[in-house]
Amino acid sequence: MSPSEKRFILWFEEVGKSDVAAVGGKSANLGELTTKAKVPVPPGFSVTTYAYKKFLEDTKIETKIFNMLEKTDIKDFQQLEDTSNKIRRLIEFTPIPEDISEAIMESYDELGKRVKQKEPLVAVRSSASAEDKVMG
Repeated sequence: MSPSEKRFILWFEEVGKSDVAAVGGKSANLGELTTKAKVPVPPGFSVTTYAYKKFLEDTKIETKIFNMLEKTDIKDFQQLEDTSNKIRRLIEFTPIPEDISEAIMESYDELGKRVKQKEPLVAVRSSASAEDKVMG
Protein backbone atom coordinates (compact mmCIF):
# COMPACT_ATOMS: atom_id res chain seq x y z
CA MET A 1 0.00 0.00 0.00
CA SER A 2 1.50 3.32 -1.03
CA PRO A 3 1.54 6.29 1.35
CA SER A 4 -0.93 8.18 -0.86
CA GLU A 5 -3.58 5.54 -0.20
CA LYS A 6 -3.65 6.57 3.48
CA ARG A 7 -4.21 10.27 2.84
CA PHE A 8 -7.53 12.07 2.59
CA ILE A 9 -6.22 14.82 0.29
CA LEU A 10 -3.66 14.91 -2.52
CA TRP A 11 -2.68 18.08 -4.36
CA PHE A 12 -2.53 18.06 -8.15
CA GLU A 13 1.26 18.35 -8.09
CA GLU A 14 1.42 15.17 -6.00
CA VAL A 15 -0.42 12.94 -8.46
CA GLY A 16 0.01 11.55 -11.93
CA LYS A 17 -1.20 8.80 -14.20
CA SER A 18 -0.22 6.10 -11.71
CA ASP A 19 -2.67 7.55 -9.16
CA VAL A 20 -5.96 6.98 -10.99
CA ALA A 21 -7.11 4.50 -8.34
CA ALA A 22 -6.40 7.03 -5.57
CA VAL A 23 -7.86 10.19 -7.11
CA GLY A 24 -9.67 9.31 -10.34
CA GLY A 25 -8.78 10.11 -13.91
CA LYS A 26 -9.61 13.81 -13.93
CA SER A 27 -7.30 14.59 -11.02
CA ALA A 28 -4.59 12.26 -12.25
CA ASN A 29 -4.68 14.08 -15.61
CA LEU A 30 -4.49 17.46 -13.86
CA GLY A 31 -1.47 16.17 -11.99
CA GLU A 32 0.17 15.05 -15.22
CA LEU A 33 -0.51 18.44 -16.81
CA THR A 34 0.89 20.22 -13.74
CA THR A 35 4.07 18.24 -13.22
CA LYS A 36 5.00 16.57 -16.52
CA ALA A 37 3.62 18.85 -19.22
CA LYS A 38 4.19 22.05 -17.20
CA VAL A 39 0.81 23.39 -18.29
CA PRO A 40 -0.33 26.28 -16.06
CA VAL A 41 -3.12 24.49 -14.18
CA PRO A 42 -4.79 26.43 -11.34
CA PRO A 43 -3.90 24.93 -7.96
CA GLY A 44 -6.21 22.32 -6.57
CA PHE A 45 -6.55 19.12 -4.64
CA SER A 46 -8.43 15.85 -4.71
CA VAL A 47 -10.31 14.04 -1.99
CA THR A 48 -8.95 10.51 -2.25
CA THR A 49 -10.73 7.21 -2.61
CA TYR A 50 -9.21 6.33 0.77
CA ALA A 51 -11.21 9.21 2.31
CA TYR A 52 -14.37 7.90 0.63
CA LYS A 53 -13.78 4.33 1.86
CA LYS A 54 -13.08 5.59 5.38
CA PHE A 55 -16.27 7.69 5.24
CA LEU A 56 -18.29 4.59 4.33
CA GLU A 57 -16.68 2.52 7.07
CA ASP A 58 -16.68 5.12 9.87
CA THR A 59 -20.31 6.06 9.32
CA LYS A 60 -21.37 2.42 8.99
CA ILE A 61 -23.32 3.15 5.82
CA GLU A 62 -21.27 0.68 3.80
CA THR A 63 -23.32 -2.19 5.26
CA LYS A 64 -26.60 -0.35 4.61
CA ILE A 65 -25.60 0.19 0.98
CA PHE A 66 -24.68 -3.47 0.47
CA ASN A 67 -27.97 -4.54 2.07
CA MET A 68 -29.92 -2.28 -0.29
CA LEU A 69 -28.01 -3.62 -3.29
CA GLU A 70 -28.52 -7.26 -2.28
CA LYS A 71 -32.30 -6.70 -2.30
CA THR A 72 -32.24 -5.03 -5.71
CA ASP A 73 -33.06 -6.86 -8.92
CA ILE A 74 -30.53 -5.30 -11.30
CA LYS A 75 -32.65 -6.34 -14.27
CA ASP A 76 -35.53 -4.19 -12.99
CA PHE A 77 -34.56 -0.70 -14.17
CA GLN A 78 -37.08 1.12 -11.95
CA GLN A 79 -36.00 -0.79 -8.86
CA LEU A 80 -32.36 -0.16 -9.71
CA GLU A 81 -33.01 3.55 -10.16
CA ASP A 82 -34.95 3.73 -6.87
CA THR A 83 -32.16 1.98 -4.99
CA SER A 84 -29.58 4.24 -6.59
CA ASN A 85 -31.52 7.32 -5.47
CA LYS A 86 -31.82 5.96 -1.92
CA ILE A 87 -28.09 5.29 -1.77
CA ARG A 88 -27.33 8.75 -3.10
CA ARG A 89 -29.55 10.37 -0.45
CA LEU A 90 -27.96 8.24 2.25
CA ILE A 91 -24.49 9.38 1.23
CA GLU A 92 -25.52 13.04 0.83
CA PHE A 93 -27.21 13.26 4.23
CA THR A 94 -24.64 11.32 6.26
CA PRO A 95 -22.33 13.72 8.09
CA ILE A 96 -18.68 13.52 7.04
CA PRO A 97 -16.44 12.30 9.87
CA GLU A 98 -14.53 15.10 11.54
CA ASP A 99 -11.04 13.96 10.53
CA ILE A 100 -11.99 13.91 6.85
CA SER A 101 -13.92 17.18 7.08
CA GLU A 102 -10.97 18.87 8.79
CA ALA A 103 -8.56 17.68 6.09
CA ILE A 104 -10.83 19.10 3.38
CA MET A 105 -11.27 22.43 5.18
CA GLU A 106 -7.53 22.74 5.91
CA SER A 107 -6.79 22.07 2.24
CA TYR A 108 -9.37 24.65 1.19
CA ASP A 109 -7.70 27.19 3.50
CA GLU A 110 -4.31 26.29 2.00
CA LEU A 111 -5.79 26.72 -1.47
CA GLY A 112 -6.90 30.21 -0.43
CA LYS A 113 -3.34 31.04 0.62
CA ARG A 114 -2.00 29.74 -2.69
CA VAL A 115 -4.35 31.92 -4.74
CA LYS A 116 -4.28 34.81 -2.25
CA GLN A 117 -8.04 34.77 -1.60
CA LYS A 118 -9.78 34.18 1.70
CA GLU A 119 -12.66 32.22 0.16
CA PRO A 120 -11.62 31.12 -3.32
CA LEU A 121 -14.19 29.89 -5.79
CA VAL A 122 -13.69 26.25 -6.69
CA ALA A 123 -14.93 23.77 -9.25
CA VAL A 124 -15.98 20.44 -7.77
CA ARG A 125 -15.81 17.41 -10.04
CA SER A 126 -16.40 13.80 -9.28
CA SER A 127 -14.60 10.93 -10.90
CA ALA A 128 -15.27 7.31 -10.15
CA SER A 129 -11.83 5.75 -10.23
CA ALA A 130 -13.32 2.47 -11.45
CA GLU A 131 -14.73 4.15 -14.58
CA ASP A 132 -11.40 5.64 -15.57
CA LYS A 133 -9.09 3.78 -17.87
CA VAL A 134 -5.42 3.72 -17.00
CA MET A 135 -3.71 6.37 -19.07
CA GLY A 136 -0.84 5.27 -21.25
